[in-house]
Amino acid sequence: MFAFWQSRRVGFTVALVALLVDQVSKQLALVKLGALSHMLIPDFLGLRLTFNKGMSFSFLADADAITIAGVTLAAEQWLPLFFATLAAVAILGFSFWLGSSRTWWHQWGLGLVIGGAAGNMIDRFLHGAVVDFLDFYLFGQPMWIFNLADAAITVGVALLLLESLRFGAK
Repeated sequence: MFAFWQSRRVGFTVALVALLVDQVSKQLALVKLGALSHMLIPDFLGLRLTFNKGMSFSFLADADAITIAGVTLAAEQWLPLFFATLAAVAILGFSFWLGSSRTWWHQWGLGLVIGGAAGNMIDRFLHGAVVDFLDFYLFGQPMWIFNLADAAITVGVALLLLESLRFGAK
């Protein structure tokens, strides 16, 4: 069991830091923003609290109720559990993949993805949706709203892609 943790120490440390920074930032957004909106950099970056019930780009956010074995579940009941389960499976898979990491790119990349996925999974359990608050604009038009977990996942995937390009996928 020790070997499992030892070979993954760097990645899990990165994941823990990403998770903590994400959760603290979301708690600050929940406490400080409320219904308020703040423009930090005009026509580029603002702060606005939203709750994303779907996946990336609000995919499935407008899902309907489903019936399983004669029991009808509202979207508010099944979606958080569905997405949290997907995140848990991804975290588990990435945690095992972390054991084969030999470069810092790979360790950090997987750590960021694991920490970000864990942060958004926690939101689904606590709030039934992911807390988003970073509001980006392009040419003055609102484009994306996300959180630090999403940023960690994006940077983590970028590191993994760069590592595969630089060192070749094995």
